[in-house]
Order: sequence, then structure tokens, then C-alpha cells
Amino acid sequence: MSVLVSIIIPTFNREHLILDTLKSAQNQSYRNFECIIVDDNSNDNTDEVVKLFCLNDSRFRYLKRPANRLKGANACRNFGFENSKGIYVNWLDSDDLFANNHLQEHLSVHDKHKDIVASVSEAGTFVEFIGDSEQKWSNIFSKNDLIEDMLTSKVSWQTAAVLWKQSELPSRPFREDLSSSQEWTFHLSQVIEGLNFFSFNLVTVFVRRHEDRIGKDASKTKFESAFLSRYIILKKLYVEKRLKKPYQKALLNKMLQAVKKAIYFKYDKVLFKQTLKLISIIYIAEYRMSLIKIIFLYIPIYRITRRGETLFKL
Repeated sequence: MSVLVSIIIPTFNREHLILDTLKSAQNQSYRNFECIIVDDNSNDNTDEVVKLFCLNDSRFRYLKRPANRLKGANACRNFGFENSKGIYVNWLDSDDLFANNHLQEHLSVHDKHKDIVASVSEAGTFVEFIGDSEQKWSNIFSKNDLIEDMLTSKVSWQTAAVLWKQSELPSRPFREDLSSSQEWTFHLSQVIEGLNFFSFNLVTVFVRRHEDRIGKDASKTKFESAFLSRYIILKKLYVEKRLKKPYQKALLNKMLQAVKKAIYFKYDKVLFKQTLKLISIIYIAEYRMSLIKIIFLYIPIYRITRRGETLFKL
């Protein structure tokens, strides 16, 4: 029997957490799946923990990110995808958990709505065990404009809470040059392209709340990615002829905040790259004159005087 679902788990230094995640996959009420764990070359005992687990369940495979791929969860997600065999694919972070009925509920939705590419469920949160928090991870239902709601974070899909039809996805769904906002960029790109999906009101995933989550740091690469991800989406909206003025404002304001951080922390090379990208989109921006002022007047002033940061907003 062919594999119906491929679960893909990127991991790095998760020896203390990953067993719970693997068991949440193993305990699925729906059994016809494979689970591919891709290690970003951990330097703890993740290797031993995962290999031992895989020995006892042939549905689980352990791979390592190839040396010729960029370090990070995105390359691991893509590499797992490239090695998957399922008709459907579901990414799961190595510190989060599936509810036992996760796959069953999502497959039921796909069975009822055969034309959809993705099913989207809700996600809960927990600290030490499921049930110790009543807070949901995010809102998944848009009341008006889904793209605008995603741009402004009023709507967000948790990575593990989406089951995808594999054949409808690009060969490398996640941008490997992003260290944050990667899931946001992937999900929003699919929506902009006209994704056919179905969202349902049931929590089937639980997100662990702790300080060691991917994307929790405020590093240089994080605000670089915040800028680049918005630039990618802005250009995509333009290509798809869907670049409305409110979309531009939300994206450009986020990009400008990243520019301000590059100046503040004196990352001149980052600032140079960001400025070139801003110049490249002047011709498509309805905020053209404001953008010109910011690029050629406010950025130099703030860089020299460290004054005028309130001007970095449309």
C-alpha cells in the first residue's frame, strides 16, 4: 500500500523534547504515514535519541541535512519534502505535538472537499503538558480580506496545522535564505496564487511555549529576513496583479522598521542591500514620493544623527 501522508520534522538540538513530538506522530489514529526527521547537524544527543526511536518503528526515517544546503530549518523541511513519498505532506516542528486525531481529521476534510490543496485546523498552546494553557496559537478565520489579514497578522496558519496535497506544491516550498517569517512567506505566497483550501474549527496541533523556539531571537538575520520576506511578498503581489494600496502600506512599514534596525545596529552591508531593494520597487509603489524621501533624505539623516526614526513610517 502506498504511503498516504508524509510527516516531515526538522530538528536541531532537541534531544530533550523530540521524543514527545515523535510519539505524538506515532500515536496517530490514522496509521498509513511515513515520518521523516531531518537533523540540521545537531551537536547534542539528538542523533542517538532519534535513531533508537526509528529502530522500533519502520515508518520513521532519520536523515541529515546535506552539507551543500544552507543551515536552518527551511533546508531541512525542503530536503525532507524531496525525500517524501506521500500523497499528502505535513510539516511538524520538533518541539510541537499532534493531537491523536490530527491526520484523521485533516484527511476527512480532504475526502469531503476533493478539490482543495490544503486543509487548515486550529492550534492550541502548552508549556509543559497539553491542557496547561487555554490560549490558542492564532486566529485562522478571515472576516474580510485574507491577504490583508495575513499581512497584518490578524490571521496566521500554524505550520503543523496544515495538511497539503504534495503534487500541488513547488519543489522547494520554503525559502532557504530566510531565517524567520519563512512559514508566513510560504503560506501567503500560496494564498496569493489562489490556493484552494478549507479551514475548520478544531484544535489538532499543540505549540510548545518556551524561550528556545526557532525565531525567538532578535538577531541580525531575523530582521534581515523580516525585510526580505516582505519584499518577496510585495513583488509576488505585483506580479500577480494583486498589489492593493493597503497591502503596500503594511509591507513597506515592516520593511522600513527593519531598515531602521540595520541603521541602529550599524549593519551597513545589510542597509546597503535593503536600500537597493527599496530603490528597485519605487516604480511600483503608490507611496512613491514618501519612499523617495525616506531613501534619499531620512535614511542618511538618521544614519548620521540617530534622529528622525519616527519618519520611518508611511
